[in-house]
Amino acid sequence: MTDPTKAARRVAALTLIPASVAVFGAGLAWANSHDPNASSSTDTSSGTSSDPQLAAAQAKVDDAQAKLAKLQAEVDGRSADAASADAAAASAQATQTAAGAATTPAGAATTAAAKAAATQAKAAAAPKAPVVVAAPAAPVVQTVTKASKKP
Repeated sequence: MTDPTKAARRVAALTLIPASVAVFGAGLAWANSHDPNASSSTDTSSGTSSDPQLAAAQAKVDDAQAKLAKLQAEVDGRSADAASADAAAASAQATQTAAGAATTPAGAATTAAAKAAATQAKAAAAPKAPVVVAAPAAPVVQTVTKASKKP
């Protein structure tokens, strides 16, 4: 009825499948519990290294990080100075515009014109939405088949 070689293959498959799943599961469990960043044999907790090239490279990295922090502080200071200068200029301009509007009767028209110009400048500075263009329609495909040739 059944071939003895087929029976042997089935038995082997039925034993190998669970065994391979067990090995795979054990590998996953080990990988989850294993920390790849953990040091296995070298002692780096003391902070000193026995390799002079590594120590020199670490010193260069530390120096570059210090320079980067200094430059970042300088950039932050300059941007804060620029922001405060912009705010001071804007407040001075607003004060000057308000003083001019209060002293002359035509100042009200000037103020209205200034507000309109500011609104137009804001509208021009606002980011515009991208223009979306529809794709052209696909060309009609004409196929000739045996059925279409029949009268």
